[in-house]
Amino acid sequence: MNNVLNLRQKMSMTQDEFADYCNVSRISIARFETGSNISRASAERIAKACGVSVSYVLGDLHETNKQAQEQYSVERLIELLMSLSPPEVQRATDFVLGIIAADKSESSGSR
Repeated sequence: MNNVLNLRQKMSMTQDEFADYCNVSRISIARFETGSNISRASAERIAKACGVSVSYVLGDLHETNKQAQEQYSVERLIELLMSLSPPEVQRATDFVLGIIAADKSESSGSR
């Protein structure tokens, strides 16, 4: 499926609403959805408005798969966290904070 069409449908918007939201013309949205080329500037506006990369808007398959995998990973992580008891959530939080602190420490030490 076309990524622009997919974004618009996820947001439950008409082409007109989506065009207004992204600050582009409805014709640009229609062209994107039918596979026609539009300007890079329009692609950038859509990407910024929807919080995705320009590559995703332009239909880069690798980028599409990468973002889908990242979304799945986040959803899976939330699902796992929701199944934990409060003490397990605290241990998981402490673990993640420890990783972040170690990463920051390594980053500041390499300067």
